[in-house]
Amino acid sequence: MVADAEGAAVMSPAEAREALHSTTRDLAATLAQLELATAELESAAGVLDALRDELRAGQRDVEAAHAELRRQGEAAHHTAAIMRATIATVDDAVVVVDHDGRIEQWNAAAVDVFGRLPETVVGRKVVARDLGLGDDVLAPGDHARPIVRDVSIAAPGRDERRWRVTAIGLFDAAGNRDGVVLVIVPTGR
Repeated sequence: MVADAEGAAVMSPAEAREALHSTTRDLAATLAQLELATAELESAAGVLDALRDELRAGQRDVEAAHAELRRQGEAAHHTAAIMRATIATVDDAVVVVDHDGRIEQWNAAAVDVFGRLPETVVGRKVVARDLGLGDDVLAPGDHARPIVRDVSIAAPGRDERRWRVTAIGLFDAAGNRDGVVLVIVPTGR
């Protein structure tokens, strides 16, 4: 360092060149760090873009699955409505019992057979002997073939009559017994 005419310290040209080179090196190092940070940010942005694309694809898959489930639910609801209407209007007595032994459906012809109104039996647990049937008819099991029994049933205030009861097992998608449908037709006195 040298002093100027007023006594202030002034750099010599060599010192100024060295300071300039040092500053240039520092700026170059800072620039290299900025370039590295930029590259890392661009890489992170690429990862985020890929993740966003995956999330969008996942969202489309979820929306498609939701739409399919909605369609299947509507189809199941429609099928159930058809079955309820069919059971309600068929001339034979039909009783649907779920896997827990609760009556789900009881049509008008079943009222004639058993002398009980639907509101007194639907939703209630039933025992096979309450219906004049053997325990094997409603018992859980894997029998896929219908069970047919001829039974005598006396509705309240009426003589005993002979009926043919066909028990048809209901099965879920895994093949497990999920209930039973009883179809009851007269066979004579």
